[in-house]
Order: sequence, then C-alpha cells, then structure tokens
Amino acid sequence: MGEVEAALFPDEDAEELLVKGYRIIQKRTGYRFGHDSVYLGAFATLHARDRVLDLGCGDGVLLFLLAAREESMTGVGVERREDAADRAKRGAHLNGLEERLQIVCGDILNHPFERAAFDLVIANPPYWPQSFADPEGARTEAHLTPEDLADAAAYALRPRGRLALIVPCARLDAFLAPAFEKDFSLKRLQMIHPSSGRPGRAALLELQIHTKRGGCAVLPPLTVRKEGNQSGR
Repeated sequence: MGEVEAALFPDEDAEELLVKGYRIIQKRTGYRFGHDSVYLGAFATLHARDRVLDLGCGDGVLLFLLAAREESMTGVGVERREDAADRAKRGAHLNGLEERLQIVCGDILNHPFERAAFDLVIANPPYWPQSFADPEGARTEAHLTPEDLADAAAYALRPRGRLALIVPCARLDAFLAPAFEKDFSLKRLQMIHPSSGRPGRAALLELQIHTKRGGCAVLPPLTVRKEGNQSGR
C-alpha cells in the first residue's frame, strides 16, 4: 500500500479493478469510470500481440482491463485532459504496465498517434449533445464528435482493423453513419438492457474497416439487473 499511497495526490484514490490486482487512480469527486467501461473491456475482440489505441483514455481503465485480458497486447492511450493523462500514466506505473502502455496527452483531432499502426481502436466516447451540463467535457461532444471519432479510428487502424464502442441506443445512428462513410462494417452487436423486459439502454458495437459488408453477429442481450436480484450490477 505504501507505493500506492506515494503515487496519489490528496484528492485522489486508487480503486481496485478486481483483475490481476490492478488499480486505477481517480479523483474522489467528478468523473469516475463506470460499468460501461467494464462491459466494453470484456466485449472487444482482443488477439495475442494486438496493438490497441484508446481514444479518450481518461484515467486508463480500458487499457488496464485489456492488458489484464491479454498479456501480450500493447497499447496507446490518448487523452486531452492533462490531469487525467497524468493519472493514466501513474496508473500504468502502479500496475507495472509502463513497458506495454504509452499515454499521450493530446487532441485526438490532431491524430497524435501513428497511421495504420493499430489492430484495435477502442473508445467509451462522449456521446451527448453539448447542451448537457458537463464541466469536464467527458460526456458530451464539445471536444469530440462521432464524425471525429470515425475519422481518427480510420486513420489509426490497419486494414481489417477493429473499432469497439459503447454508445446509447438513442445515439446509434449518430455513430454508425459516419463510421459507414469511412468504410467500416458492423460485425458484432450486443444490447445492454437495464432489466429483463425493458428496452435496451446502450449498445456494444464492433466494426471492421476495409472488409466485406454484412455478416454481423448479434450476441445475446446483456441484462444488467435480473428480476428478483437487488444486488445491482
């Protein structure tokens, strides 16, 4: 615990990710990772020795979860906010992942990453219109639109590379339309339902670039809270 405490500022804590003893450094108040990141980290197809790019990596949770799944993967995380990028860097050090994960503080719009160099691009993107209250810019499109995301992913991916996202069902068309324009095809889809019998809340998407259209696998729905289970997610 001493090493963990030494890596933290007074307004931060280190939360257990419950995989391989990994932790994530976060501010005690403000934006913190949620279940959507866990669902996406488990959903994305990940192969041995994949090179992964996380667009808007925040404090690094998705990269840490993927690193726990596959010990041979390497990754780059891009984050606009300096404080979050710094937490992701310290989190990588905390988890012994400095040699596998690189954190870049920069604007995704400027493509601060190599072209056609990644097998998987992953993102839990900001998806609400700018009219929503969002002081940190982590949840709205103030700094990254669906069009920007599709453009960055197309720039970063190798041919037949994959893009994995989680988006609200109400915003599916907003994210799929620009992806299709960049020659992505939808290959895997899984809906997330808040409980049995209720409409889907969010969708897990995996798209592939420069490949044959069609052949989308629709996975069984993920029900967050089953009937009669009050223990939560």
